[in-house]
Amino acid sequence: MERKEEIIQATFMLASKNRIDNVSMSQIATQLGIKKPSLYNHFRSKDEIVKAMYDYLRTQAKEKLKITDLDYGKLVKDKSLEEVLKLTVQNYYRMSAQNDMLSFYKIIYSTRTTNVVAAQIMCGETEKMLLETKNLFLCITSSSKNICKRH
Repeated sequence: MERKEEIIQATFMLASKNRIDNVSMSQIATQLGIKKPSLYNHFRSKDEIVKAMYDYLRTQAKEKLKITDLDYGKLVKDKSLEEVLKLTVQNYYRMSAQNDMLSFYKIIYSTRTTNVVAAQIMCGETEKMLLETKNLFLCITSSSKNICKRH
């Protein structure tokens, strides 16, 4: 396991128990059995660790479910609007409902009003959902294959 991944996992474990606002760089270092300055070789701040944790957990969730970039053109072909919407919502739910992602969302949601990074992550996730929904609807209503390719 790479050191960054170890730091992310240690931070995640501490945040799950104590809330992210109550976790310090010193606690993370102690959890890993290293000195605090060693953390700064990998991350500049706890906020950077939290952002990396989000990216890491989201990537792990998608890989576990084998969720890849979608070709909406193929997704909508020969399916009703209801089938397409159910499939996309189910995929998002399956990704978000995995234990680690669900725990992470709870951590972030509980501090979103007091922690800028938590609020940024929540807003970013909402923006991703809105963009994907917009692209899906554009594909459903368009015959253009260029619109249907997800970037």
